[in-house]
Amino acid sequence: MRDEKNWDKTENIKNETVDSERSFIPHPSALIPASIFASLPWLVAGITPKDACAPAEPRPSFASRISALAGLPDFPFVHGCQPHGNAIAFVEKASLPEDCRVHAIDGVDALITPDAGVVLGSFTADCVPIALVDPVTRLLAVVHAGRVGTRLEITRLVVEAMQAHGATPQNLLAWIAPSVCADCYQVSAEIAEDFRAHFEAHTHAIGGSGGRHLDLSEINRCELVKCGLLPQNIEVDTRCTVEHPDLFHSYRRNGEHAGRMATVLARIA
Repeated sequence: MRDEKNWDKTENIKNETVDSERSFIPHPSALIPASIFASLPWLVAGITPKDACAPAEPRPSFASRISALAGLPDFPFVHGCQPHGNAIAFVEKASLPEDCRVHAIDGVDALITPDAGVVLGSFTADCVPIALVDPVTRLLAVVHAGRVGTRLEITRLVVEAMQAHGATPQNLLAWIAPSVCADCYQVSAEIAEDFRAHFEAHTHAIGGSGGRHLDLSEINRCELVKCGLLPQNIEVDTRCTVEHPDLFHSYRRNGEHAGRMATVLARIA
C-alpha cells in the first residue's frame, strides 16, 4: 500500500470570477473531484467512479456519456485513442467537427486545449492519469501515463508543449489521479533495470520486493518537479486502483473484464 502523501494546494493564486462564471451552472457531476483545483470556479475536474462504467460496456458507449457525467452534457468530449506512446494533440474547439459529441484522436496519449466548452478525457484502469492546469492562461492538459508512456517521458513532453503555448511551469497545478500502487505493480527484472538506468534521479520509486516494483505516480510526480512545477502545486491521489475494488476498475485485478475510469478536465469559461 502506498504511503500517504499530503500535498498542500497552491496559495496566492488570484481568481477573479467573471460574469460568465457566475451565470454558468453545471449539471450535478458524478465525478470524484480533485481538491487541488477547488479554488478555480471556471474548471470542472475529476475522475469517474467505478459504477459509472460497466465492465462489459464498450468504450464508445462510455465515451458518449462522459460529458453528462461531468455535469456538462452540451460540451463535446475529446479523448485520445491511447496507443501507449508519448504523442500529444492540441485541441481547438473550433476545429472539431460540427455538432460533435465525441471525438477520438488516433495515435495520442495526451491532449492540450486553450478553449472553454470542451471536455478532455483520459481512460485508465491502473495507468497513471494526470490533469494539468495553468490558472493564469487557463491552458488545460490531460495525460495517460502508463508504463510505456512514463518511460517515454510523456509528462515532460506535455509540460514543454504547454510552455510552447504560453504556460509557465511554476504556475501549473497538477493532479495525479488514482492508479496502481508500487506494491501491486511488479515488473520484470529487465524492465525494472531499464527504469532504474533511465530515471537515475528517481530510483527511490523503483524497488520493493525483489527490486521489481514501480511507483509510476511517484516517477511522474518527480518528472513534474524536474520540469519546474512547485511540489506544493502537485496533488497525488494515493488510492490504489487495485486495492479499492469498491471505487475503481483495475486491469491488474480483473484482466480483460475490467471496465475503465475517465479522468476529465473542462473549462466552463
